[in-house]
Amino acid sequence: MLSTFAGEGTNLMALLKFAARRNPNRIAVVDEREEITYENLYLQSQNLAQHLRSNFQLSAGKKAAFLCRNNAGLIRAACAASRIGARIFLLNPEMSAEQFSALVERHKFDFIFYDGELESLIA
Repeated sequence: MLSTFAGEGTNLMALLKFAARRNPNRIAVVDEREEITYENLYLQSQNLAQHLRSNFQLSAGKKAAFLCRNNAGLIRAACAASRIGARIFLLNPEMSAEQFSALVERHKFDFIFYDGELESLIA
């Protein structure tokens, strides 16, 4: 495990990498749309981290907010943001538009991940 932290730092992605090495074919996440093994979740999160870095300039220290219900996409994105070194903010998907606006004003998030069904809060 120490070698994993040496390569990844101490973050969610390091824990995922450790789990993927120990139990690559074991199921890591199940939601209503998909079932993902630790290895696949690790690889998908790595790819997403690269995409976020290259296409959205998400980088270490930036604030990444997550307005999502519990699903595989949230786990994948949180691990990717963790790999980059972004500061992660998990937001309550049940909050009102006013509460969301107040949080955005207060924290000035650099990037917001959200479920499509919650888009009305973002607008």
